[in-house]
Amino acid sequence: MLYKIVPNNLVSTVKIPAELKEELKNSKEVAIKYGLQTQKIEVIAESSLSKDRLSLSTNTIHELSLPLEGLYELKVNGEEIIIGPYIGILAALTSDSLEKLLPSLSTYVNKYERIGGSIMAFALDGVDQENHCIQGYLYNPSNAMWNKGIYKYPNSLFSIVEASLTDKWKAYQSIMYHFRSYLGNRVFNFPNFSKWEMNKMLTKEFHSYLPETVVYKDADDILNMLDKHGNIFIKPVNGRLGKLVYKAVLTKSGAIIHYGKNGNQKERQFHTKKHFRYFFQSRLSGGEYIIQKSIDLITYHHRVMDLRVIMVKDQNKRWRLLGMLTRFGANGSIVSNITAGGRAEMASKTFRKRLGLPRDIQKRLYRQIKDITFHSIKEVEAHGYHCGNIGFDIGIDQNLKPWIIEINNQNPDHYIALAAGSRSLFYRARMMNMLYAKSLAGF
Repeated sequence: MLYKIVPNNLVSTVKIPAELKEELKNSKEVAIKYGLQTQKIEVIAESSLSKDRLSLSTNTIHELSLPLEGLYELKVNGEEIIIGPYIGILAALTSDSLEKLLPSLSTYVNKYERIGGSIMAFALDGVDQENHCIQGYLYNPSNAMWNKGIYKYPNSLFSIVEASLTDKWKAYQSIMYHFRSYLGNRVFNFPNFSKWEMNKMLTKEFHSYLPETVVYKDADDILNMLDKHGNIFIKPVNGRLGKLVYKAVLTKSGAIIHYGKNGNQKERQFHTKKHFRYFFQSRLSGGEYIIQKSIDLITYHHRVMDLRVIMVKDQNKRWRLLGMLTRFGANGSIVSNITAGGRAEMASKTFRKRLGLPRDIQKRLYRQIKDITFHSIKEVEAHGYHCGNIGFDIGIDQNLKPWIIEINNQNPDHYIALAAGSRSLFYRARMMNMLYAKSLAGF
């Protein structure tokens, strides 16, 4: 049940519906909690109080920094009442960009009544670590608006920012570790793991599903992998959205490098190792890239093609595979990302209509991919990472064997579902993120 909090003029007092009195074991004093704040107050059972109302003294509301706009769930046990949930979403790197994002953030509260409580969106530069408060926006369900203000820390939190390729990466990590020191395991999808860390975690159990990968130290590493495999990718260790990815192909007269960004693909040919080395040494820093064998993936009309598998934790803290979608790269692109001009559709349509796979082959592929994703994310969590929102990139080769290309854990945005024409999948994924955050907050 959702409760409306109403103020009263008493001091340090809570009036509760008579129905709740038994759950408090007739205590005359309780600890009332909201976010990270706690106050000891007197309890009064009020028979005339509506069963969906809780009446708090004005001074207690002020001391708890409790907004009255929301509708709250109550956790009542013994000698305490917990009001919540109070969920924080780190949604932007700067306050200016946060303001522009607010309309899109409403997709997280599409069905507020299933979540309840306080939902705050904030930017990295809005966090005041010294005073333990945040300048951000609190969702008001009565008018579906976001109210700007200064708020106390929430009691669960997740991030949807993409900081790894920006100058805010170190600040982002510092602030997220700061939150984790106060919230513990109630912060999810942090810390983030890189492509190389993913490879190290999974290589023992899943080496047969991982393309051979090494860390870039110098250009000779690229030459060695190219000589060995003939076709390789060079990717940023912490890259996102297919940015700054290079593809190298061995030819009879040397090598061809494909690269570019924002759909602007370039091609360079090299006939000497000296010029090849210089090209990469002038662009890449040791330890910041991986070199990966290119898999001979199935294509459609010469477009690069792979699968995005959406996995989220639900309100019961269990993993759910919500959907599999196909990403088709733009013409001439070496990546399949939607942001690089690609397009998407549901994988079932791809398997059935584009590839014409028999039903038993489709079922086998689904089963294999499900097993790979569930078991590999279990392995990742065994290494101490707290995940709740994951996007698997799975490639399928010419023999219909699935490969783990990447596990996106920084912000696997599920807009791909909209690109594939499935609004219901998109909203379901976002709702699951909120319900998992709610469960971490204790509700």
